[in-house]
Amino acid sequence: MSTRLSNKIARQYFLHDCDTHEDGQRCCFFTEGGERAGWGFWVRADGTVDCDEISSSGDMPPGTIVAACVRAAVRYLRH
Repeated sequence: MSTRLSNKIARQYFLHDCDTHEDGQRCCFFTEGGERAGWGFWVRADGTVDCDEISSSGDMPPGTIVAACVRAAVRYLRH
């Protein structure tokens, strides 16, 4: 995708936008330290957040990070 994430915080934790949710909706995945390290979560185009409990720790980062990632992902996925 050619559009860049809109804020520095989101770009810092963005891993990819290759996943799709079970309903077929594309998602952005954000993680701390790459796959299988720390927390990870997906954000769908409608702003829904799904925590990764399988390949990550199952924890979530502070709310400010989540909010920045959600705003950026929603904007990114709408393009």
